[in-house]
Amino acid sequence: MKTIAIARLGAVLRELGLAESPAALAALAAHFELLLAWSRSINLTGIRDPDQILRRHFAESLFLTRVLEFGPGLLYDIGAGAGFPGLPLKAVRPEIRLVLVESSEKKSAFLKEVIRASGIQGARVETARAEELAIRAGVELGDWATMRAVGGLRRLLPAVRRLLAPRGQVALFLGAGDVTAARAASAGFEWQAPVAVPGSERRVILVGRL
Repeated sequence: MKTIAIARLGAVLRELGLAESPAALAALAAHFELLLAWSRSINLTGIRDPDQILRRHFAESLFLTRVLEFGPGLLYDIGAGAGFPGLPLKAVRPEIRLVLVESSEKKSAFLKEVIRASGIQGARVETARAEELAIRAGVELGDWATMRAVGGLRRLLPAVRRLLAPRGQVALFLGAGDVTAARAASAGFEWQAPVAVPGSERRVILVGRL
């Protein structure tokens, strides 16, 4: 399975024009293998088919590199869950410093295991809610924040704003029908036009800048 996963992940990277480095492929494959294994005992994703996991989780996460320009800086992945989009982004953009924000102890344990097993450097897990982290004394301000399949935008976006430096950007993975609600909960963001996710009729990425 691992050899097959590496081949398929390599195809995803080539399709997106991303560097097919051994380190990136190893990190992505470790994440994929652990997701399949841990999903037998805890609910990390509602998708069980390995091909769908590659397409819906890994490829869609990596598509964000086409939407945002990443470089050295700090990324907060809010409600990180099974690690998307943060961990795939970190695999292909190692210069990013990554904080995975996840309130579930079980999911946080999974994320820590992926970081350990894949040998990723410059990534850590905060087992907390974004609202708690945002008011923590001395919290470092980020350059980007991502949220995928997370509800409660009116509650969360003000916390995200407090976690971002001036001109920081947030990328929301949404259903097309949720764009209006996200813009209504603007929290001081200037929103760009939504970008359709390839292969999907309804999913989009909505980017806002402070």
